[in-house]
Amino acid sequence: MHMLKKFWSVLTAIPIYLLLALKMPKWFICAINKIRRGFLWKGSKDVNGGCCLVASLAWEKIMRLIDLGGLGILNLEVMGWALQMLWLCGNDTLFRSSRWLLGKSIEELAPNVFRTVTYLELWDAISDVHLSSSADIHRWKFESSGFFSSRSAYKAFFVGAIKFEPWKRLWKSWAPNKCMIFLWLAVRNRCWTVDRLQKRELPHPDYCLLCDQEEKNIQHVLTSCVFARKSWRKVQKHSKKEFNSLVILGAWFLWKHRNSCVFAGSAPNIQIAIQAFKDEANLWIAGGAKGVAGLQLVRIS
Repeated sequence: MHMLKKFWSVLTAIPIYLLLALKMPKWFICAINKIRRGFLWKGSKDVNGGCCLVASLAWEKIMRLIDLGGLGILNLEVMGWALQMLWLCGNDTLFRSSRWLLGKSIEELAPNVFRTVTYLELWDAISDVHLSSSADIHRWKFESSGFFSSRSAYKAFFVGAIKFEPWKRLWKSWAPNKCMIFLWLAVRNRCWTVDRLQKRELPHPDYCLLCDQEEKNIQHVLTSCVFARKSWRKVQKHSKKEFNSLVILGAWFLWKHRNSCVFAGSAPNIQIAIQAFKDEANLWIAGGAKGVAGLQLVRIS
């Protein structure tokens, strides 16, 4: 959490002050992004492709809004465009060439007007438009108030992108950032399981060390694996918000237990995994976890 605060308050906030008034060259944006990427994944200026997501997930996807499947990291180039739109002033809306009527300009609606000064096509288009005696004003269609904001301008650049449906269940649940980011990776199939290691011809186990069956992907590790199914049966359902947090916690410890078997040579043990789960749940409760205060270990058999 401390690292994320530094990321937002220093490495992201400082460039925004420059972008508010200046159009930065492409190389500058790339240099800042390189530093931000290294700090986010490793806590240092430089980071290579083997660290966390750098090689497994495009930075452009990470910079998407959280409801579009990203981490909500600001895209500095797009944010610069949104901020600098504040300074678009000096000219009123142009009657003929501005797109003020039905989302088009008069030039587009009635091109003959410009060539033959024929107003019949234009007459049909504006027949239902009632002009008031007050002065015309600019209205920003991406805000219900009609007033421009850089926030809505930034979001407008993502119009048309595919929604990330489970974003609320993930990011609105109470859990440490590391656990939520892991599950975000799992949903996007970006964890280093056998399928991805095999595709890149990297060393990998021939089978799932938790159940001795074929480990196809992250879905196997977290849901279809016999070990995983037995573990989930021991976690009873709670309220929706508590249950979402439990899913995040359970997935995190299944992944940790799997990695312990792969890298440390540990033997799979449901009792050890469940005990670690309980201990961590207790720490969450002791830490004042919002929304899961009612989570008691007596509910976890």
